[in-house]
Amino acid sequence: MHAAARSRLLLLGLLLAAGAGWLLTASGNGSSRIIYETDVPGWRWTGGSFRDQYVALLLDETDLRRARAALPDPVWRQAGQQMEEWLAAGDTAVVVAYLGEASTGGYAIRIVRVEVQEARDKKESRPVVTVTVARRRPGPDEFVTQAFTYPYDAVPVAKDQLPDEPFDVRFVDPDGQPLDGDGRPAFLRRR
Repeated sequence: MHAAARSRLLLLGLLLAAGAGWLLTASGNGSSRIIYETDVPGWRWTGGSFRDQYVALLLDETDLRRARAALPDPVWRQAGQQMEEWLAAGDTAVVVAYLGEASTGGYAIRIVRVEVQEARDKKESRPVVTVTVARRRPGPDEFVTQAFTYPYDAVPVAKDQLPDEPFDVRFVDPDGQPLDGDGRPAFLRRR
């Protein structure tokens, strides 16, 4: 067989394998659905996380109390009441991401996507909620405020869009890598 024919045969095999994988995912076994999405073009992050970075999916009052203990007062004063109201509605969960205390302005954090990956089968795994979080660090020549800042983001998600408990929650960066260096697990197991 000629090299060109082998290459085409290999390419065809790869395309068939990719198509089969896509069909398996789309068929409901291990399917995923996006329940929240926004865009943050051009954000960049280098280096590790701030030591007090905090990310969580809040489902109830217990989770809210944990968030209150983890978040600094400036963030709680800005976002606490809204998060309480969302959770009090009963049909809403809250995704919160706090970057950590920054020594200047120009830093930011944004919840970019919340995606639900259904369990492949009931025996082997739980559903997984993957929260993609983008972080921004100011550029070296960027003018920034010379004051401590507390970048955070909080978004409501409908509880009926989440899988039934128990499920796992993962927090990743836009490249799919677990959030790093915060001293807390980037992969959390729900009850």
